[in-house]
Amino acid sequence: MLIRSYSSLSNFYKVTRKQSVRLSKGFSVTVSALEKILRTFIAGSGKQLVFEKPLESNPHFNDPAGLYLHIPLCHNYCSFCPYLKERYTDGLGLLLFEAIKREIHIFSEKCSLTNITSLYVGGGSPLVLGLMLSELVDLFRSKLHFDGDVAIEVHPNDITGKGVEVIQRCNASMISLGVQSFDDRVLKSIGRQYGATVAKSALSVLYKTGFDSLNVDLLFAIDGQDWESVKTDLQNARDLGATQITCYPLFTFPYTEIGRYLNLKKVKLPPFSVRKNIYYKIHEWCLRNGYVRTSVWSFTLSGNKPFSSVTRERFAGFGPSAGSYNGRQFYFNTFDITAYAEKSDQGYLPVALTMDVPVELQRLFWVYWRFYETSIDTDTYRHKFGGDFFKDFKIQLIILTWLKWIEKESGSHLRLTARGSHWLHLLQNFVALNYTSKLWEQMKQCAWPSRIDL
Repeated sequence: MLIRSYSSLSNFYKVTRKQSVRLSKGFSVTVSALEKILRTFIAGSGKQLVFEKPLESNPHFNDPAGLYLHIPLCHNYCSFCPYLKERYTDGLGLLLFEAIKREIHIFSEKCSLTNITSLYVGGGSPLVLGLMLSELVDLFRSKLHFDGDVAIEVHPNDITGKGVEVIQRCNASMISLGVQSFDDRVLKSIGRQYGATVAKSALSVLYKTGFDSLNVDLLFAIDGQDWESVKTDLQNARDLGATQITCYPLFTFPYTEIGRYLNLKKVKLPPFSVRKNIYYKIHEWCLRNGYVRTSVWSFTLSGNKPFSSVTRERFAGFGPSAGSYNGRQFYFNTFDITAYAEKSDQGYLPVALTMDVPVELQRLFWVYWRFYETSIDTDTYRHKFGGDFFKDFKIQLIILTWLKWIEKESGSHLRLTARGSHWLHLLQNFVALNYTSKLWEQMKQCAWPSRIDL
């Protein structure tokens, strides 16, 4: 769950880790040097982030926590998508459905978690399971006594009469529609199996159905795409009822099809300066049109509830490749769907790897995701960790203030500036390629790895 928002820097460092990149006024370092700096900042000097085979496969949770369900099945296979997915078949769908049911039962028997705040269903394309998805949501409610918000990612092709019925049966209040673009040319270039007409129709249907939050995902770092094209996408999203707009650059993880293509074919994405300019124009357009920035990527219509998949302080993951975080450890389920089903059939939770998180990293993790939401309450930090935020992060705050990435908001709050938001998403992308990519690639190659050093 925590890694669902990551994408790559593409031309920012043009895949190679040795190219110099300019970070601020006259300050440039090589990517390899930047990696060392970030590693020291995240894990401490000379330390590694180590995922190991768990001694026990029963995560322990403190309330409250969110739930994440990953459905790695799609009818279509988009080359830019970095998440675990397989092409849907009825047999694979049924296998996954039965395995997830077993995982929910096992979790309810072995893990104490009673205060569940939300359920986020991602993929893949979750609606490919049809009414089996609503059965899984009902099972979460009955076995884990869950009665919170249900959020579901949906694909435009799945917004049919049956798809809407499934959403309603799940009693979902928050929807994220993966439109990517309303431009036929852009949709064709990224391999989406629908046109602008379908995308607009899907959003219109969802708006008329009525939800507390209706998010639209849009891509903006695509070769040949200019600001006018992006602005038209934003206007379509607004006019058709989106209460939130989330804009991502193109994913180019090395293990994705498009990542390999970029490495082999040297395809050029829009220059960094072009993408930076578009990012700021997106920010300005959204503010002018009644949206407020609620995360590094997202802008929510004023007065509406923000939609997010990655900002829960604790979360329990279900399904192949799902991650969990209990405040002290990270857990990852096996990425292999068959191995996942076999393990749950044996009566065990399908946890493949775990990593203990020291207190320093717990604090950093919490602070990072609060800044990802663009605002941090230093009083909350003090109550949560028993420390003084301004003392614990004195050097970092001096640097971030000098760079004009953060500013004083009101009371005990600090806010990320538009400039800080832009650079944070670039650094986030960098961490994704140098940490997440290595972890995911190895876990895709081996169902039960004994250890992965990052």
